[in-house]
Amino acid sequence: FTIERNISESKEDILEKLWDIEESGPTALGPALQLSIAIAGSKPGSSVILCTDGLANVGLGSLDGTNSEVTPYYVELAEQAKLKG
Repeated sequence: FTIERNISESKEDILEKLWDIEESGPTALGPALQLSIAIAGSKPGSSVILCTDGLANVGLGSLDGTNSEVTPYYVELAEQAKLKG
C-alpha cells in the first residue's frame, strides 16, 4: 500500500485499508513495532501508528507469556520512541 499524497489528503484511502484488515494467522508485533520506531526515528516529526489484526502471539514481545515477562520489552520500545522523538 503506497500513499502518493500527504497523509491529510489520503485520509479516506488509509481508513479504507484499516477497515479491510482481517485476522490472518500469527502476529509478530514486537519486531514490527521495533523496526517501525527505528524507521520513524530517522525522520524528524514522524510517528508510528500501530494497526494490528490481533494479539502479539509469536516471537519477540509475544503476549502469550505472563505480563511480567512481556512488559519490560514494550516499556523499552516506548522509551526508544520517546528518545527518537
